[in-house]
Amino acid sequence: MIKIAVFDLDGTLVNSLTDLALSVNKGLKAAGLPEHPLSAYNRFVGNGRAKLIERAIGAERLTDALFDAVISVFDREYRLHCNDNTAAYDGCAGMLEALTKNGIATAVLSNKPDEFMGEILGRLYPNHRFLEAWGQKPQYKCKPDKEALHAIRRRADREKQRREDGRRVVGLPRQKGAARHGRALCRRHRRRADGVSFKPMNKRNYQKELDRIIEKNIRDGVTPRLLLHVCCAPCSSYCLEYLSDYFDITVYYFNPNITSPDEYAYRLSEEERYISLRDFKNPVSMTESDYDPQTFFDAVKGLEREPEGGKRCGRCFRLRLEASARKAKELGFDCFTTTLTISPLKNAALLNEIGEEMGAKYGVMWLPSDFKKKEGYKRSIVLSKEYDLYRQNYCGCVFSRKKEG
Repeated sequence: MIKIAVFDLDGTLVNSLTDLALSVNKGLKAAGLPEHPLSAYNRFVGNGRAKLIERAIGAERLTDALFDAVISVFDREYRLHCNDNTAAYDGCAGMLEALTKNGIATAVLSNKPDEFMGEILGRLYPNHRFLEAWGQKPQYKCKPDKEALHAIRRRADREKQRREDGRRVVGLPRQKGAARHGRALCRRHRRRADGVSFKPMNKRNYQKELDRIIEKNIRDGVTPRLLLHVCCAPCSSYCLEYLSDYFDITVYYFNPNITSPDEYAYRLSEEERYISLRDFKNPVSMTESDYDPQTFFDAVKGLEREPEGGKRCGRCFRLRLEASARKAKELGFDCFTTTLTISPLKNAALLNEIGEEMGAKYGVMWLPSDFKKKEGYKRSIVLSKEYDLYRQNYCGCVFSRKKEG
């Protein structure tokens, strides 16, 4: 039994050659290099955008300066025009639907930059739910390296286990006997893949993933623009101190879960005060959303009696992270994340899972995090005392307040 089908994107599910070629040609023209006809790009594509640029420039002309000049224009143009001419291949939508009906999960793994995946697939396959849709992620090498493929396969294993535990997973229909046969098939395929057995999957270390991203940014000499969703000044204190060395940050204060207007305003003023008192290496600015607690009440309707840390909290996370992803897309940020993972009371794995989902949906890179690591939570306590920050004893919603008092 086949458990999951993993597809490439460009040249498999979508024809993106024209948009890629036009964007590269604009980069070539800006650098004073000759442009290529569309047909030439059939030879250039494959192995990711860096190889595409190198092949378009040509080995005889390639220098670091020319490469940087062309790729910077390409990134800007492709971000604006990646959906101008790109189209789904005939029959693919029906094929994906047929796989789902037969209990086979689907995923996409591409060497395309990860930020474009959600935007392209969301437009061309709006009615299909992929288990995963991954572009090139900093923590994985480009295909044909198999590491990212194995990670997707492990994700499929986890989702299957959740189904066995009775948890609902969209896009993976349950079939009688599927769990038993799926595990056996997976074991056989793992042995066949490389001729060796795989160790059981380890729990993801989001801090190490963030470390690798930061290390790559340093090597590349870039300072990405980060939209940082913050819940309060104490939680943001360490996050800003840490991240501002590597990112140009805009703090996004979107917290309709704080149902008391006075509490909301006080936490907002404390955030503004903390930012004004610090001298960060890179710029830190702030933007606030409209305050509308009703959006929170609508999101958690029916879950009012849930315990803290239960389903209501998951709905709240989703509300705030989706708004953050939407805002990051709207304002053209390179990535977004949240300070919520610094709290020992918050589920960092769930927050990262939702963040990745929203990043894929809106086409903006989610920055993985678990800020309580590296003693981040302890540092936030020290900073809160040092700057005399208001440190609340409840998350903000009326339901958690009832529990406290």
